[in-house]
Amino acid sequence: MINPQAETTNNHLKNVTERFNTNFDIGVIAFLLNKSKIIIALFFIASFFSAFVYLRYSQPVYESKAVIQINDANKADNILKLNNISNDNDVIAEAIEQIRSKVFLKRVVEKLDIGVNYFSEGTFKSHELYHSSPYLVKLNLKKGMILGQKIYVELNNALSGGSVKLGSKTYNFRLNDWVMTDDFDMNVYLNQKFDRNHIRELVKENKAFYFIVSNEDEVTAILQSKLDIKLLSAMAKTILIKV
Repeated sequence: MINPQAETTNNHLKNVTERFNTNFDIGVIAFLLNKSKIIIALFFIASFFSAFVYLRYSQPVYESKAVIQINDANKADNILKLNNISNDNDVIAEAIEQIRSKVFLKRVVEKLDIGVNYFSEGTFKSHELYHSSPYLVKLNLKKGMILGQKIYVELNNALSGGSVKLGSKTYNFRLNDWVMTDDFDMNVYLNQKFDRNHIRELVKENKAFYFIVSNEDEVTAILQSKLDIKLLSAMAKTILIKV
């Protein structure tokens, strides 16, 4: 049975579509586009500019991952067939929790010396250099007041020394020699990954270099928040660690 109301609605939609197709004028569309060309041009210019700024100044994010195997070295139990699946799972779970623990990660921070972060100061934004800094420092802190502050390092043209600026204080140094101050003892040395010519190019290309000493507990908390551990295979006792 045909519904008269539905048929009337379909006919109405068909008439509207036919009128739109009949009255469609490319000239009207061209006129509207021409009238709005300034707005359209500004939209594309703003879009391209925003994309350029984002790609030019956004900090890249890196990911590091490793697969490790948890090996239970109790061979006597293996020979006697005393190990079972539950024990294996307990060993893996215990290892995962140990890796996630704050105590273990703090030892990692101390061992890798990642409490010091190196930066290159730009016009609009500073970039973290990680291990590509032309110089590295060894520090013995005497006061915690310098934590989180920018400590600027300027190398001379001969790459034999330079100066360190902390607030209103400036200290001169020679490479590989310790500088003793009231706030810290510091030894500045060149990054052994680069030759001197490459370091000179880095110094010319960058506006200013500085480093920041962070609290170990804060660095540990940041590392803990970025750490992801997953079980890959219970049989193979392998886990995936990502930072």
